[in-house]
Amino acid sequence: MKVFYTMTAIFFLSIFAVSCSKEDDRVENQQNSDLSFENPNEFKGEGFNYYEATRKLDQQIGKNYPKLPLDQSTVNNYADLVGHDGEIEEGAANEIADALLYSKEVGMARVLDERTSFSKFTKSTLVKMSQAGPFENLEEIEEFNALPKAEKKLLLHANEIAASYMAGMGLSADSRQGCYINGEPAPCNVAGALGGAILGASIGTSLCGPVCGVGGAIIGGIIGWFAGDGK
Repeated sequence: MKVFYTMTAIFFLSIFAVSCSKEDDRVENQQNSDLSFENPNEFKGEGFNYYEATRKLDQQIGKNYPKLPLDQSTVNNYADLVGHDGEIEEGAANEIADALLYSKEVGMARVLDERTSFSKFTKSTLVKMSQAGPFENLEEIEEFNALPKAEKKLLLHANEIAASYMAGMGLSADSRQGCYINGEPAPCNVAGALGGAILGASIGTSLCGPVCGVGGAIIGGIIGWFAGDGK
């Protein structure tokens, strides 16, 4: 954990160099992302294995925890390593990383309240997924079907992320135990990555739509994995 706290300090010393979006920009981005897909089911994150992507990054990075703020070269390199062909700017990547570090202090629910304008149902569902895994019948829930398209896409994406980590959980060889998902013992690296990936996807989507949501999930997953693994 020493590396994690050192990285946190480095980040906050340099945070003033990172461009941050204002709340009005977030709202506009969320509204614009509604126009990207006619059908919310078009963007579910299907076919992308977040657990395998995070594990692969862990193997490539080793003990060399990424220094913050992230530069564009590092962001692009991570995307290439996991086979993600979308683009995310370093400013957005660093705002996602900042939100993840902030969540360690105040919790995911508060970060979503302060940094997104999603509905109460969406925010509470994201928190539940990060703690308990995917919803089996998400698309049958009345509140889900009443959501704007952008929020439906986000929840479908988060559900796929959660399913990916839950499927990979039994394959993890984490050295630290004592963590839980849905009340059951879980490897700490997977528990950390699950929460980090869902929060990263949420902040990324809020900033610049679905493409940033995928990038945010990758960034959040690896930060959460390393923090949970005690590296």
